[in-house]
Amino acid sequence: RVPGGSSSGSGVAVSAGLTTAAIGTDTGGSVRIPASYCGIVGLKPTHGRVGAAGVTPLSWTLDSVGPMARSVADAAYVFEAIAGPEPGDPTALAMPCEGVVTGLSGDVAGLRVGLARQPFFDGADPEVVSVVEAAIGQLAALGVRVDEMTFPAAVQAERDADLPLKTPYEAIILASIIEKETGLASERELISGVFVRRLKKGMRLQTDPTVIYGLGDKFDGNLRRRDLKTDTPYNTYRRRGLPPTPIAMPGRDALYAALHPAPGDALYFVARGDGSHHFSATLREHNNAVIKYQLKGRKRPFSSSP
Repeated sequence: RVPGGSSSGSGVAVSAGLTTAAIGTDTGGSVRIPASYCGIVGLKPTHGRVGAAGVTPLSWTLDSVGPMARSVADAAYVFEAIAGPEPGDPTALAMPCEGVVTGLSGDVAGLRVGLARQPFFDGADPEVVSVVEAAIGQLAALGVRVDEMTFPAAVQAERDADLPLKTPYEAIILASIIEKETGLASERELISGVFVRRLKKGMRLQTDPTVIYGLGDKFDGNLRRRDLKTDTPYNTYRRRGLPPTPIAMPGRDALYAALHPAPGDALYFVARGDGSHHFSATLREHNNAVIKYQLKGRKRPFSSSP
């Protein structure tokens, strides 16, 4: 039998009655999945709600520490105890966690719950679907407003043909880079096109946000040349291909752009300083753009070779 993968030791211990509660770490489901497999309660808190000092990071903007218990009330007690500011973790929210346990006795009538059946019900075990549907019906009977929702068609649509992405996870990784590279909706698909063409050609992505992510708390706000030369799994100036994990939580538009890159021949882009970017097809053109927009006309040795 499979107890659920990562954090399943905690799940098994709670389920077997060896302990009242335990904690686990959840990046992509490693509290929720073993809790489900072991028939207990698991909670992945909002990022930063529980301090993660001492936790070995997998993807530090997505990692969360959460409680696992045999009842919602027990999970609430543990969550209330572990949430809040924590020395050694500057990302932990500096606010106490109160009223979680007492809030369990409140009336749920009037609460709104979003229900997305697709694609989650596709291929699911009929028994699992039946249990979930029964829970939905119970919530509705208690006065909860259950609103049917769908994921954006852009994300569910088939990806463009001939993308150099082997799995949906790689698409999320690429989308996270696009998310960090630009805040302009008009540029997301253009930047995606640059990255896709570089991946196809075997060129390094050479994108600063991945380097910054790899530096972690060593990044002081100023990205230096020595940082670009420091090898980490996320340094796309040193390593080819995508980084091992997402570097941020991508939004809908970034996900769409990752799956639908704009056509063209640009292989480079540089920030203009006004929030937009200049795109170039050749290294010569790109280096001239760097001199114009980044060095303000001051020529100095510079290379962005593949």
